[in-house]
Amino acid sequence: MYRLKKRNNHGLGFSAEKIVKTFFYLIPQPVAGWIAIFSLILLTAASIVGGAGTILNFAFPAGACAVGLLLYNRYPILYVGFVWWLWFLTPLVRRLADYTSGSFTNPSPILLSPYLVVFISIDTLWKHLPKSRREGTLPFVLIFSSLFYSLAIGLLRNPLQGAVIDFLDWGAPVLFCFYLFVNWRNYPRYRQNLQRVFFWGVLVMGVYGIIQYLILPEWERFWIIQQKIRGTPPPRNRWGRKAGESIPLDAVETHIFLGYT
Repeated sequence: MYRLKKRNNHGLGFSAEKIVKTFFYLIPQPVAGWIAIFSLILLTAASIVGGAGTILNFAFPAGACAVGLLLYNRYPILYVGFVWWLWFLTPLVRRLADYTSGSFTNPSPILLSPYLVVFISIDTLWKHLPKSRREGTLPFVLIFSSLFYSLAIGLLRNPLQGAVIDFLDWGAPVLFCFYLFVNWRNYPRYRQNLQRVFFWGVLVMGVYGIIQYLILPEWERFWIIQQKIRGTPPPRNRWGRKAGESIPLDAVETHIFLGYT
């Protein structure tokens, strides 16, 4: 009877241990990084539901930068995935914020979020640029020199806003590509992260695109109307540019994929 009781306790202990392991396995890792990301998601959702779109115009970029700094310094793989999701979803956040606030903010600070988070990696550029000859990053030096030269010419001949936006459009993907190139030792993990992010990203944006085509949401309708009022040609079809507006996602993808190869 003692042996039977001992065996049952052992069985119960094994079962409890298995349940605990399964529970911790289901929790996204690293925990601190995902807590920061989910906090930003909750902040965004609460602001949209509460009609605080105006506050979100500044809270979202600030929150994205805070999360980006944490991930960049402690969880670099998660940082890369976070950057991709910002490129994917930031325009949608902007449209929801404008719709809930009832005002069209142009230019929108929310659209700066991906750029700001990418430019956190300028720390990598600062540390590795002096070693460019040894690390084989001289082509990046030429690219950055051309970009800053173009920025100087743009500031002299064009309005400040247009010159800065063009510089960000071209500089952000190159800077992100430099970050990936310098950390080439993490390539297997970056590749795995890229495949996972794009699988879910394409799935989410594809489903949203179908919904957008069949049943145009009110926030998309509001955005199109505001574009017409301001003389900007709306999209030719109802798909619009879900992940675009002024964010050149196609250009970013091209630069980054070249970096991966």
